[in-house]
Amino acid sequence: MSHQQTRAVTLDKEIGTLYDQLVQAQLELHCFESLRGGEVEAVRKRVGVMQDYLKEQVERESDLQRRYANLVAERENLLQSRTRLLV
Repeated sequence: MSHQQTRAVTLDKEIGTLYDQLVQAQLELHCFESLRGGEVEAVRKRVGVMQDYLKEQVERESDLQRRYANLVAERENLLQSRTRLLV
């Protein structure tokens, strides 16, 4: 086999190896892009769930604060009524 033929066989093997690496890299890229798409959607869903949870908690806190204020006012009214009755 001549030097040129040997060089051609070597280059052919290198090209085949590089092609195999390219195919593998494309497959990995496709897999990662698919995973990324799933993760992006999962993040959107988790953010939506957390926003709903936060809204519920804010509403609950507001309701509890309102109830507390009403109870404090009712207590004050009862204390004032009691004081008037004792006088």
